[in-house]
Amino acid sequence: MKHMILLTLILVSISAAAAQTRAEQTRPKNKDTAAAQPVLQENSERETVFNPFICAFTPVAAISGADFSGELSFSTGSDLIAIPAIATGFGWGAAAGYEMAFKNGFYMRSILYAEQSFHEAVFQESKLTVSALSFSWNLGISWRIVQKLGIYATAGWSIPYWLFVQNGYQNGSETSTVSYFGVEGIDAGFGADLTLIGRSGIFAEAIYRILDYGDASFADRTLVPIEYLHAAAWHFRIGLRQGFKGD
Repeated sequence: MKHMILLTLILVSISAAAAQTRAEQTRPKNKDTAAAQPVLQENSERETVFNPFICAFTPVAAISGADFSGELSFSTGSDLIAIPAIATGFGWGAAAGYEMAFKNGFYMRSILYAEQSFHEAVFQESKLTVSALSFSWNLGISWRIVQKLGIYATAGWSIPYWLFVQNGYQNGSETSTVSYFGVEGIDAGFGADLTLIGRSGIFAEAIYRILDYGDASFADRTLVPIEYLHAAAWHFRIGLRQGFKGD
């Protein structure tokens, strides 16, 4: 919880700085500044203050850590709930966000992600199938190196997110899917985007994620473990980005 509070304070500070910068940009200017403004616009291209965009991407997702060794499990009576070792997987994702201009080519960025990945897994030498579904919100700072190329740093949190383990619940010959619910997830990383034609382009980013999984739901029941399951790993996204005309 401490790292969630710290991350929240950092993101609030970024948002406050962006709001102050935009207020300065829209504040009425004195006569001298207003008279000089047309000259400045003639000599340089006006920087767009607000740039919305959407993305479609493929995630390269890893879910790993000591708790996901493939040897641990929860058990209640004759119930056995698997905690498998999970291989790196691929999937689909979509995102929507915007960039808001600071000064000298710097932008504040905010973006919402939705993604799902699919993985092979092993639990005590048995092969299983796992899927992960997550929603996350990130804030960050980007810098346009040139008009068509930008780099950025970003941080945020994931709420909610789930991990689905097919046949992860066993009770004799009975099996069913186990779903682990994410209770706290944060991430931080960096990326770059390149505009190719018009406002269309590509992007790639590397994110380090820390995820905690809690309640395990199976066979119309829910197990609330005493300890959360911890996962931490690098996460990559590569895909297409479509920008729209801002103001």
